[in-house]
Amino acid sequence: MKIAEAVLNRLNKDYLLPSIQREFIWLENPAEKRIEKLFDSILQEYPFGSILTWSIDKAPALTQLDWEVYEFIKDYDSDNPHNNPANINGFSKLFLILDGQQRLTALNIGLRGSFTKKKKLNKLYINLFSDIENDPDNEFGFKYEFKFLANISQDDNELWFEVGKVLNYHDKNTEVFKQDYDSIIKDKTSNNDLIIKAKMILGQLHKRICTDDTLYEPAPISTADDEKVLNIFVRTNDGGVKLEKADLLLSYMESNKKSVFTPNGARKEITDFVDSLNKEETHKPNYNFAKDDVLKTSLVLSNLEVQYKLKNFNEKNLIIISNNWLTIKKYLECTVKLIARYGFSSKNIISKNSLIPIAFFFQTKNISTSFVASQANQDLEQKNEIIKWLVVSQLTRAFGSSSDTTLKSVRESIKSGKSFKEINFGRIIEKEDVEKWINRESFGSKYSHLLLLLITKNKYWDECQQDHIFPDSKFNEEEFKKLSLTDMQIKFYEKYKNSIINLHLLNPLVNIVKSNDDFIDWGHTQNRDFLESSLIPTDIDLSFSNFENFIEKRKEKLINKIYELLRPSNP
Repeated sequence: MKIAEAVLNRLNKDYLLPSIQREFIWLENPAEKRIEKLFDSILQEYPFGSILTWSIDKAPALTQLDWEVYEFIKDYDSDNPHNNPANINGFSKLFLILDGQQRLTALNIGLRGSFTKKKKLNKLYINLFSDIENDPDNEFGFKYEFKFLANISQDDNELWFEVGKVLNYHDKNTEVFKQDYDSIIKDKTSNNDLIIKAKMILGQLHKRICTDDTLYEPAPISTADDEKVLNIFVRTNDGGVKLEKADLLLSYMESNKKSVFTPNGARKEITDFVDSLNKEETHKPNYNFAKDDVLKTSLVLSNLEVQYKLKNFNEKNLIIISNNWLTIKKYLECTVKLIARYGFSSKNIISKNSLIPIAFFFQTKNISTSFVASQANQDLEQKNEIIKWLVVSQLTRAFGSSSDTTLKSVRESIKSGKSFKEINFGRIIEKEDVEKWINRESFGSKYSHLLLLLITKNKYWDECQQDHIFPDSKFNEEEFKKLSLTDMQIKFYEKYKNSIINLHLLNPLVNIVKSNDDFIDWGHTQNRDFLESSLIPTDIDLSFSNFENFIEKRKEKLINKIYELLRPSNP
């Protein structure tokens, strides 16, 4: 297809945009010159890429799908950069653009429209005398010089031509176009080289816009299955800015005519809440929640079908979710505060789906927000059960490929009154698995905190952090010389310095007090219960010179204890 044909006869006629499309973003930062780059690429005959369309009959498909349909922007105003709803009267078939929106909009603005910034209306021009290709400041590698201009000041070395005027010659040949502007060029200069250059540029502009079949449209997708369309759209837009399925669902939810998520609408409510969940605070990291995670949680906490599909966000369910929205926010926030209190990071929360049952449990039990910090024995016991369950769910990857099935099963268990201690995933952990973890994990690694929580007595969990049993400051050349270590021994010490075998959990205040003390000195001031809670052997010499023996003994303790805890004795 010719670009002129698409712009004049298809855009905002039978080529329109479904509401799942994001808005035009190429002019959010004009300094990137994305439209200018596109036109330069077209004239340089670089591949343009294909335009993917969704072919639907206007009736009854559109009314069944309940999509809003929008026009392409023609006149872009930075103060109001939004698409207008489309008038689809008179068209029995429409082609909704799934891939190519940014490029087609850029063509529409450059050829038929304008760009208004700071109240100044700019049109796209090309300099017919430009030597930009040889300009040392040409950082973008332009061959042709395009600019959005409000006022034209023609210097001797410039002849600015309004690009959109080429459309007046969409049905004429290139020579006629060049001939009609011959006098304008010659009035500007008598330099034969500039005249030849200007005509060459005009000829290339007409050829690429009006003559060549520059646009490629493969066979349109023709389906009434909106879930399939969403999946295709996510797949084709997988490059560049990450696109979540939630972006599409929120567009769909925004177009719902019923009053849901008032007063701000679903997009703002959910986006703002995700930002709030991810905000870093003291003792609370960014857990990298996505909008997808929140929408999935909304289905589970609203007692709806847990599958994350468009059909489950129908009008009836949206009203249920909207009515339950404050509760969903409250208990997901409580869950995040709980895991932050017990030292979880975004690295060791392997699946966000594993947090949803905790929020559902809080909702079911109508847990108070004071529960997270409560030191009451009953609350501590319940929190310990939850945390241990969460640790096991991550280690066993219980929320993996069959996550929906697991979510439904756990939700039913909670509804039936089971405690987290009674919810068993039925995953088999072999002793070899545990040995691999212990050999692999180190300070701050993915599973290290989970494993340390598992083996440490839960009364030491609250606001804990990882600490080296033998302080890392001891592992230096001076200390090694004092002990007269061989090269092989030094390699051993350095290998296990940051190993999980040399780590335990400490309250931050205790960790500060411990500082860089020799463990043998500091350890003797602690009660036996504390040492045993971290599986620190108490029947051996804990001096730094006995580090190799310590590693051997504690490694054995770690493997045996974790295997004992995780093997399915009650499958």
